[in-house]
Amino acid sequence: MSALFAGCGSLPVPTRAGTEQAHIWLCEAVRPLQARDTCRLLALLDHGERQRIYRLQAHGRGDLELLSLGLRRLVLSRYLDCMPSKWTFGRTTYGRPVITNGDETTRALRFSVTHTPGLVAIMVFQGMDGGIDAEYMPPLTRPFLGSASSPHRFYAEWTLKEAVTKGMGLGMALPFRQLKFQKVDQALRLQIVETKRQLAGWSFHQQFLPSAHSLAIALATAQARLGWYRISFQAARAHTWPKA
Repeated sequence: MSALFAGCGSLPVPTRAGTEQAHIWLCEAVRPLQARDTCRLLALLDHGERQRIYRLQAHGRGDLELLSLGLRRLVLSRYLDCMPSKWTFGRTTYGRPVITNGDETTRALRFSVTHTPGLVAIMVFQGMDGGIDAEYMPPLTRPFLGSASSPHRFYAEWTLKEAVTKGMGLGMALPFRQLKFQKVDQALRLQIVETKRQLAGWSFHQQFLPSAHSLAIALATAQARLGWYRISFQAARAHTWPKA
């Protein structure tokens, strides 16, 4: 088994009634991909995904997108008996990615992916809506950490709003200016400004990672119980990769 998931075997799918309702996978992406890693990741993708990466590579970009697309497949294969290259995906009306292959159990598995310079984050869950978002905070913003009016707060609110719109599956159809977060009894609550209605039945999690990233999670459940996992991608180079 690959060192990509060191110390972690196959996992049960997290469910609304389970001990953990969502699993969060974090992979620091601080170094350029080596040629062999690029080839291995490309081999996992479908034709459309590869063409997308080729277009980005033509402009000197694409590593982060490639890592995100490849890890999405590898992570999902930790839960169900499906080879990483066999997953197929579609999109809803507003662009939320969904699984389209396999039986009803396979298609019921849900995920949300985000990537930003230095980090890929993937959330896996089932039986509810949810979204994850992360943003890298440039060094200029870090001296202001802790100030209520600082860029720190901007990144916290921005990632929370991104996570919510992803989770609701509405994308930019839900304007950010309509979302207002408040802390009530140490819990984050979301209000739709136009209707002054609170979004009930959702829980929100936001934190700042040591890697200088703001990370936010939104799940359509009153109390989210999260499991955290780290993907050691850089350490995997000397080991056998999972079969495609």
